[in-house]
Amino acid sequence: MTARAGSVRVYLPASLNDLSTLTTTGSLRPRAPGQAVTAALRAAEPDGDIDEWEFLAFLAAAQASLGLLEAEGSPRRVVVSADIDPSQVREVAHAGAGDVQLGGDVEFSEVAAVHVDGPEAEPTVSAVLSGAHPDSLDDVALEWYSPSEVADLLA
Repeated sequence: MTARAGSVRVYLPASLNDLSTLTTTGSLRPRAPGQAVTAALRAAEPDGDIDEWEFLAFLAAAQASLGLLEAEGSPRRVVVSADIDPSQVREVAHAGAGDVQLGGDVEFSEVAAVHVDGPEAEPTVSAVLSGAHPDSLDDVALEWYSPSEVADLLA
């Protein structure tokens, strides 16, 4: 999960509709704060290491994607992992430990990977969207896709 040299890895909560927009237009406008390894996240988990902090940021983005799904009715969480120029990433004070705002849209060329719930996760995600405790998603891993596979994923 390491970012490209000179960039910051940001995990963006998204939806399948967002992925469609990304492939159609070549860019994605984040609809929720992104997640990254921030000073606040490091302070909240001082015994962690970079892999643990990145995983926590990723999980926070997956959790935040649920809020986007409620509006769309889609039962699959999506996280877009993007490597962003540090000048475009601003830590959000007094928010979640890893919350960041971006200075603009995310270009398809900045996407490092896309993570999506598999079809077998739909009943669990639907249950959480209907009020079940989000902890039921703890054992549901999002599947990894290369940016080159996104169009096929959506087909």
